[in-house]
Amino acid sequence: MNYNNIVFWGDSLTFGARTYGCFPMYLVDLLNSATPYNWRAINRGVNGYTARDLWFKVNWELEKLTDTYLSCVLIGTNDCSELSDSSIFKSYLQQLLDAIYIKKGKRIYLGEIPGIVQNAHPFFPKETIEKRIELNNVINEICSNDKRIELVRFDLSIECFEDSVHFSEKGNMSVAKSFFTKIINS
Repeated sequence: MNYNNIVFWGDSLTFGARTYGCFPMYLVDLLNSATPYNWRAINRGVNGYTARDLWFKVNWELEKLTDTYLSCVLIGTNDCSELSDSSIFKSYLQQLLDAIYIKKGKRIYLGEIPGIVQNAHPFFPKETIEKRIELNNVINEICSNDKRIELVRFDLSIECFEDSVHFSEKGNMSVAKSFFTKIINS
């Protein structure tokens, strides 16, 4: 059997909070339809995670993964709500990406932090939107300085969200298509 494992690292957006589906599931469906392989999603998304939390998780769980060379990373929404220091965010993110690469990661796809809908949600006030821009600049810088990492951008409308940050099924499919396009064209 020809197969490929793909591991997904992230927060509630990767986990699929607020919906029954999740973008990793939809992405594997797209890859199964477009390639001669059977793809397996390994979803390591955890609700509430920041880059710091993910750094700990990656370093622990990478040792258990075998035969897995592709990674998709989507992290940073909770760093925005916590107004995380951008230089510390950068260190955690760069180190977790390096850990994936050192553990035989052949391709790493890093998603930008998706939009935050300003709708009076107590965890996502106006400052989080400004922090998102700052942290996305960090993500852009990491990707432009490290050719091992592919930046994945998203074009999401208001219908792509269930609340201020979590994807609707339409949003999950849109994010999956963005990752799919990068993977197929790499």
